[in-house]
Amino acid sequence: MASGLEHAANRARTANIITSLARSITLFLTVFVGALPSSALASDPADRVIAVVDGELVLSSEVDLVAAVTEQDPSASRFWTRPVRNNAQRATDAAIVRASAGDVSLYAPTAAEVRERSTAIRRSFDSAIEADAWLAAWGLQGERLDEQVIGRLVVEKFLARTLPVAESDPGWDTAVDALLDELRDARRIRRIGEQR
Repeated sequence: MASGLEHAANRARTANIITSLARSITLFLTVFVGALPSSALASDPADRVIAVVDGELVLSSEVDLVAAVTEQDPSASRFWTRPVRNNAQRATDAAIVRASAGDVSLYAPTAAEVRERSTAIRRSFDSAIEADAWLAAWGLQGERLDEQVIGRLVVEKFLARTLPVAESDPGWDTAVDALLDELRDARRIRRIGEQR
């Protein structure tokens, strides 16, 4: 009976040693890989974090996607085309506005609004085949396009209801900049790495 208890104790010690070793290896790899210059890593990483806004990640793929959808969105608000430093700032600003809008139903688009906007994006192409190819290339098949449209509409509705001027007003860009300055002060924002 004593040998069975000793065997169980040895297994428990071995498991603890393996767990400790795994944690040490994970920590080492995290520090080592983090210390490497980006050129030492894959030349084209699959995705990377550009910023974190109140816990919402803004990924490099989202930065590119915001720009691509803007090119195809005939109904887009001026928010998506207004002058900014770069596309990373535009995607981060959109995340800041969405975080500020929260889950308030006032800013939630209706199903009809989403359907209308998604249809307008699809119709911006010369053919359904071109639209399907573009959607597939950007991973926007199925409900993914609607998810992008919802995020865009939340931003647009928030700005329309919050800004003191209409989007057609010449002072709209200035009002957006002032509002974004206020919203940035109220949010936890962490920019990570190079902003393109």
